[in-house]
Amino acid sequence: MSHADLIGTTVDIEHDFPYLGSPGQNFIDANGNYLSTGDGRNFVTVSDTVPYEAAYPNTYTVDIKASSISVVFLANPVGWNWGNGITFNGLVVRDLQWAGEPDWILTNVAVTLTPPAQIPNAPLTWDTSRIQFGNDWVGFNWAGLSWYAGDTFDATLTFGPPSPPAVPEPSTLLIAGLCGAILLAYAWCRRRRAAA
Repeated sequence: MSHADLIGTTVDIEHDFPYLGSPGQNFIDANGNYLSTGDGRNFVTVSDTVPYEAAYPNTYTVDIKASSISVVFLANPVGWNWGNGITFNGLVVRDLQWAGEPDWILTNVAVTLTPPAQIPNAPLTWDTSRIQFGNDWVGFNWAGLSWYAGDTFDATLTFGPPSPPAVPEPSTLLIAGLCGAILLAYAWCRRRRAAA
């Protein structure tokens, strides 16, 4: 029986650093087994029950569910900074395919933080400009932010059919055709006058 969510699909979880597209973090499953062959790409089947932990000790776990991604930060109690001055430092999930509707694409990502991430005594905080996504991937840029043990980051994913290509209205086609006919008539008249 077909269902419409991410359950049962295979996705790639990465931690990209120092820029988007440079996976460098491996993940481990609940038994401590590495999910990657060393290239930073970690292919997992979405099950709604299995969280994966970033292999760099005490960073975070990620749990990909039916239509969401949940992260729990495991940083030490005083928090630590996710690298100021770099382009990208954060979670990327690729190969997102909506089961039951293979042509659907990712259309929106909404994030809830508990508590809001910030750098103490600095203006840098989480905002939606830190979310990047395409048809089948999403990235969360945590560069420069501080997280504390137990902080959560939940992203709700919305999928939908791709927008149909724009079709010109009949009146637009009529105007374009009329302009083309006028230009042809003008060129014909100029050629006739030049020949005479």
